[in-house]
Amino acid sequence: MIFLFVVLLLLLVGIYFSDWFVTLFRNVPLLRHIAVRIENMKNPYINIHFEGYQPANALYSLGDAGFFGRGFGGSVRKYGFLTQAESDYILAIVIEEFGFFGLLLITVCYCILLWRLLHWALATAKPQFKVMLLCSAAYFLLHFFINIGGVSTLIPMTGVPLLFISAGGSALLAVGIVLGLDFYAISQIQIEQEIEAQKKPNRPRLQPARSKTICSCRR
Repeated sequence: MIFLFVVLLLLLVGIYFSDWFVTLFRNVPLLRHIAVRIENMKNPYINIHFEGYQPANALYSLGDAGFFGRGFGGSVRKYGFLTQAESDYILAIVIEEFGFFGLLLITVCYCILLWRLLHWALATAKPQFKVMLLCSAAYFLLHFFINIGGVSTLIPMTGVPLLFISAGGSALLAVGIVLGLDFYAISQIQIEQEIEAQKKPNRPRLQPARSKTICSCRR
């Protein structure tokens, strides 16, 4: 695990501070698009009218948003400037219309979903349910960070959709299957907890001892 983390870290450092990966992928015809995306991550304004057109307009959308954005339906970039406005770059349109508040709302919704999945994963002792819920949480979390990183050009754009928001039937179908399995696991965990609660003997409640008052009578 540590070895994989170190390799991934070195890979990211090499992508950011070296042109070796760009040169390597550019010479391979099937991998040329990877070199283009790495270049767009570093500086999308080099070829803004061709290969850097979409990432540059995504940054323009983020820059024009402000805190509350342009308002619902007030986005300008979705009318031809971003050709993938409904799928890969939907987050740029959401932020342009709803601003930082829209991004904060989406982040809070994702955090609530991850919190509930982790809560039920830690509440069960069955490994199959634990693995299912933890992998589902990682699935949603990775999609969230990869899409945000690609839109903001912090990482190369990979085409990973923003789940629950981006258009796409296959992604929606996959999310529905994952959530269905999670709901099944959570329902089974709740049934097991109810059975265990019924097996526990009911302990009698201890009544507090009443204090005796001694009255002193004067003669």
